[in-house]
Amino acid sequence: MKKYKFLSLALSMIGIAVGILLVCQPDVLFICRGYFSELAFPVWGISFSVFVISVILLFVRDEIFKSWLIFSAWFLPLSVALIILSPEYSYDIITPFDKKLTTMWMSSIFAIISLILIIYKSIKLRGK
Repeated sequence: MKKYKFLSLALSMIGIAVGILLVCQPDVLFICRGYFSELAFPVWGISFSVFVISVILLFVRDEIFKSWLIFSAWFLPLSVALIILSPEYSYDIITPFDKKLTTMWMSSIFAIISLILIIYKSIKLRGK
């Protein structure tokens, strides 16, 4: 199970690198100038939240990692689908959700639910 923990950490680091270096292609002033620069923040944002949680998961038991893996297996595709379906720019005052705001919300929700799941499972398994 340890190899899967390192695999999730490595994949998230690759996602961060791809999001920043390849998709964004920053110039000297670190401004995204790439052809797909609007996709840089979603790739980078989700990968960063997975990276933070993966670092925490290196130090927990395998049962906790398995439950997190089940959670992330359905939440991450859902996040990607919502980000893809959200408009690039929103001029709506009532629901101003664009790709960047959707990415921020989904990665924040992912990190918060992951932390709650890790803490809950740690407390639950402590008694065993």
